[in-house]
Amino acid sequence: MKKLLVVMLSLCMMIGLTACGGGSSVLPTKTISTDEFITSLKKGLEKRWKISKLQEEEAQYYVSESDYANNLKLCVDAELDNISNYKNSEFEDEEVGKLAKEYIEILEAQKEDLDNMTSKMYATIYNYIGVYGNRRANVLTALNDISEITFESDDNNEIFKEISTPNKDVNKDEVITNTISLEKTDAYYDDFGDEGIGDYYNVYITIKNNTNIPLYAIYLNVTPYDEDGVALESKFAVYNNVKAYAKTRNSALFFRDDLTRDNIKEFKVESYTIYDEQGYTYDEVLDEPVTIEYKNVAK
Repeated sequence: MKKLLVVMLSLCMMIGLTACGGGSSVLPTKTISTDEFITSLKKGLEKRWKISKLQEEEAQYYVSESDYANNLKLCVDAELDNISNYKNSEFEDEEVGKLAKEYIEILEAQKEDLDNMTSKMYATIYNYIGVYGNRRANVLTALNDISEITFESDDNNEIFKEISTPNKDVNKDEVITNTISLEKTDAYYDDFGDEGIGDYYNVYITIKNNTNIPLYAIYLNVTPYDEDGVALESKFAVYNNVKAYAKTRNSALFFRDDLTRDNIKEFKVESYTIYDEQGYTYDEVLDEPVTIEYKNVAK
């Protein structure tokens, strides 16, 4: 009995060694062909365009900022669902592999940035269409140069031609957080002399357009706070036709009839509204509120 047990154990060990020692049981790593990736890329693009068309037909873009962002994420996900698995794959053509990874990372960044839509709508759209849109266009153009990308539908070929052409109006590669930034603030206490209108605060603020697109109108919200930290009635500093990357200066005017000078502790700028030429409005919030303390207000 003992001899039989020893023989059986020996056989088991031999079988185990044979299974472990052979290299033939390890599957080779699959390399991805250019045709395989392009086919998946096209499927993702067609799925994205179909979703976008349905949303447009159902007027789903004209909803809240958060719903709008979620609709755009659905479009991005349509592509990622078809190509995200290629991000860490080995490609037969190293250049195609590099471009595939770059394209997937652009889509991932585009989707992540959409989380800012509710507080940074104009900036988010600028990044989505302009910055990320141009990056996608450059990658798609490079892929098309390597292997021509065509679709059965003429409409889809036209769409592809459009999205693979960089937007010349947006040449800035940097993703922006705030559409504008505040460069300088000054506040003055003055009066109108003998005109009898009364004395006033003039809160001057210099802003910079951080985009490569002219901004039709900007309403900067300036709010005074009293000694108890209570917000008083806000006023707007208005800036019209601010050119790309330009700086401009204007002020918000507060009459003494509206405010009691001794009760003002500070002014704060926390938000602004952008108007485009079509009449659409975009409310945005500064990353960090800008405070002008009462002690810094010239008397």
